[in-house]
This record gives sequence, structure tokens and C-alpha cells, in this order.
Amino acid sequence: MRGAAVLAVYAYFLYRGIRPMLAHGSKRDSWCFAAIVVWCAYLSLAKLYQWPFFNIIAPIHAAFYPVGRLLDEWLGGD
Repeated sequence: MRGAAVLAVYAYFLYRGIRPMLAHGSKRDSWCFAAIVVWCAYLSLAKLYQWPFFNIIAPIHAAFYPVGRLLDEWLGGD
């Protein structure tokens, strides 16, 4: 039930935000806005239902944490 409420709120924000953009003819801006709203809705639902939580930082952590641990080990860290 809470998931449906979250989706309804984001759908309302999407409707209210895209309508003026499309009235001015800015389709690219409306696509970007829609992508951001959909991503925020996914993040909210992921936290609510414990789904896999992917964000912009996850690939950076996946790439640099192992390298940092290896350097730490080579340099004699804890």
C-alpha cells in the first residue's frame, strides 16, 4: 500500500512538471525531468522494499575500493 502511495506522489510530480515543459515545446528537458523523477521513484521504492540499491557512486566504489585496498596492503597498512 505504501508503494502505491509513493508511486502516486511521483506520478503527480511527473505530471505537474512535464505539462508546462511540453507546453513550451522543450521535449528534451521533459525527457531529462522524467528520467530524474523515475530514478527518484526507484530509489524510494528500493529503500521501502529492500530492492538492490544502485546509485551513481556504486560503479566508482566497485572500481576504486579494490585498488585502494591493494595499495593499502602493499604500503603496509592495517
